[in-house]
Amino acid sequence: MGFSVQQVSVLKLLRSIKQVREEYENLRREISEVQQLQKQLSDSLHLQLRQVQGTFGTLRDKIIGGSHQNN
Repeated sequence: MGFSVQQVSVLKLLRSIKQVREEYENLRREISEVQQLQKQLSDSLHLQLRQVQGTFGTLRDKIIGGSHQNN
């Protein structure tokens, strides 16, 4: 007993739908991972910026303090 052309078409369509769903879920997972990595990178860059600003402030204070001591 064979499948009719319509049955084969429906089976192919169902397989295609399943494949699209799987690809969609994979994309959602990958997008979520990328967003998490972006947040981690952003947080890291903000922390590094604060550290550089702190170091800059310390060096500026030493330079200003040193120039006042020389005067």
